[in-house]
Amino acid sequence: MNRFFIILISAVMFSQFSSAQEVKEVLAPFNKESRPAFSMQLNYSQKLVQEAVAKRFKDAKIKGKPSGKLMYYASAQYKDLCVNGTDVYTMVDGSSKVSTVYVYVVGSNGNFITGQDDQASCVKSFVSSLKGDVEALSLQNNIEAQKKEVKKAESNYKKLVDKKTKMEKDLKNLEKSIQQADNEREKQKGILEQMQNKAK
Repeated sequence: MNRFFIILISAVMFSQFSSAQEVKEVLAPFNKESRPAFSMQLNYSQKLVQEAVAKRFKDAKIKGKPSGKLMYYASAQYKDLCVNGTDVYTMVDGSSKVSTVYVYVVGSNGNFITGQDDQASCVKSFVSSLKGDVEALSLQNNIEAQKKEVKKAESNYKKLVDKKTKMEKDLKNLEKSIQQADNEREKQKGILEQMQNKAK
């Protein structure tokens, strides 16, 4: 039993360690310069990641504005980033399949936060948590897309059912017309036979 718990704890620690390794401290493009930032690569489109990051700040009621390729959040009050009235910048670079998100945080001393600062672990945790936001948004988008597929399939099904109903009605009318035509045929044949019998 003890061995099981040791393996379980080791697995959890390794998982946390692996997750932490996803976030890197880098010198990232900042307008025409480079500044310290924390980044993470995600196997999602640039557009999706940008939407997820923007939504995270919007949900926290923190307004941002574009600044070149960056989103600028001035004098942000955000506990998740351990910022209290300092500037935050985000940028997402990538393609339709893989993207990298960058988060730049200005410390109280006016310098960008680096891995040497106490605030670094908080910023890393925030960047790491963005993965969950992206996955949640991706799932939500997939759900919405699937709803459209279901609606499309239901519409197609209804059209076919309506078509079948109409065809069944048409078939019923056709069978009635056939029966009437058969009756008329027998009637005309009978008249012909009577005429032929008189002619004998």
